[in-house]
Amino acid sequence: MRQRGLIAKQWVDITSHFGSERRRAERFEVVPYRIARGSAAAYFPETNVLVPIGYVARGSGQPASKSILITLEPSPAPATAGGSARAAQSLHA
Repeated sequence: MRQRGLIAKQWVDITSHFGSERRRAERFEVVPYRIARGSAAAYFPETNVLVPIGYVARGSGQPASKSILITLEPSPAPATAGGSARAAQSLHA
């Protein structure tokens, strides 16, 4: 996390990259977790939106969601009380 400039409880938006396609999931909270360096983990179905449409397994044609290339960027400030902020999600980095 430190190497990528991330801190615990920071809000980020996640973008997946596949060829020229970009897909985005917004407002995930960074949570420290023991996983391989350079990896991130998130729950499905909350991050299904990140899986590229054309990225499928050979033979079965199933979406290949086990490994996708992503980047993280800070999310804008959350909505104020009484606003319509979306439910928070967690990203384990």
